[in-house]
Amino acid sequence: MYRTIVSGWVPIPLAERLERIARERNVSRSQLIGDVLSMFADGKPIQPTPRKLGNRDGKEEQSLQIIRQHAGESCTKLVQRLAEAGIKRSVNWIGKKRLPMRAKGNTLSEE
Repeated sequence: MYRTIVSGWVPIPLAERLERIARERNVSRSQLIGDVLSMFADGKPIQPTPRKLGNRDGKEEQSLQIIRQHAGESCTKLVQRLAEAGIKRSVNWIGKKRLPMRAKGNTLSEE
């Protein structure tokens, strides 16, 4: 089964997915398809900009130093220590950063 979208036929599951994405982005289906088609205007797709998630606040090295100094403490206690230093980090983030330290004998490898 197919459904007409803008100027062509697409399978219904794809049409429904495009409609859902258009609703989420608050744009019309034709705008969404126009955006997708414009990515291929030069014959090659536009590369998406990579997400920059690491070290947004510039305090990662300071955070890692505190984690190294207090490696034996729980993640929850380390969250409190970092908060005292004015650094907001989650228990999950600390756990992920502390894992390589435990594997390499209390030092973080520079990867």
